Amino acid sequence: MFRFLYVTDLHGWTWGYDRTLEAAREEGIGVIVNGGDLFPHARDLIAAQRLFIDEYLEAYVDMAQEYGIAYYAMPANDDCKAVLPAWRTLVDRTPCLHDPTDGWAIVEDGLRIRGCNYIPDPPFRLKDWCVLDTRDFVRPPQPPQPLISEGGDFEPIEDVESFFRDRPTLEEILDGLSEGIDAMDRAILVCHAPPAGMGLAAVPEGMDVGSQAVRSWILSRHPLCTLHGHIHESHLITRRHTVRIGRTVCHQPGQERFMGRLVYSIVSVDGQEVTIERRYEAAGSP
Repeated sequence: MFRFLYVTDLHGWTWGYDRTLEAAREEGIGVIVNGGDLFPHARDLIAAQRLFIDEYLEAYVDMAQEYGIAYYAMPANDDCKAVLPAWRTLVDRTPCLHDPTDGWAIVEDGLRIRGCNYIPDPPFRLKDWCVLDTRDFVRPPQPPQPLISEGGDFEPIEDVESFFRDRPTLEEILDGLSEGIDAMDRAILVCHAPPAGMGLAAVPEGMDVGSQAVRSWILSRHPLCTLHGHIHESHLITRRHTVRIGRTVCHQPGQERFMGRLVYSIVSVDGQEVTIERRYEAAGSP
């Protein structure tokens, strides 16, 4: 049986990072998967995220390396593309650190993992990782002055309609992920966007903001497991964090930092069986 620790939406929470690494070590687990939104929020966002990579994550992944723990992580919608050079430098120089968006990677005995960090466009200003869900997707009402940071600093998006029209949709991105893998029954997709209609993407306003494209991909490809994040509070609304559809186990643990709790999961894979043990712990520090 293969076990790994899954956590998502830490947003630069150093205690959460430290505790999940220690939990993996205590459990004898050799793989941690982080589902996105790695870096902190801050007023000077790009500078703060660069500093977090340089002054915290570098030492953190060195410790994971020392412990013999492989760490799979990907930036997501609150992580600026402006800091990708620093992130890529860290990935390239650290043997234990892997970005699952790079392609399908074998983690254990033919079990493969891949990441998708794009999300259907939400009502937030930063659009680095935002796309249309499908070509007929209707974008929700938006705040003024949408931004991207792909050029190294924030830049306004002058023509939002053209911006999204020229990007591939999430549906098209997911279709591309199917290339290079034959055995979907041994595939784990880490997709920051949760699927629609499964109780994994509820927001307090009573809406399901999940992705129809992700749902369709799961129903047509039947991977062994999918892991999600993005909507921190969904499980508090639906009382659901794990759904099985056919052979596919879909899991979205949520995150409760702002309630003073860390949420993470121990995922166990035994042949074609996937079991999820979701845990939460009182936070030891801000």
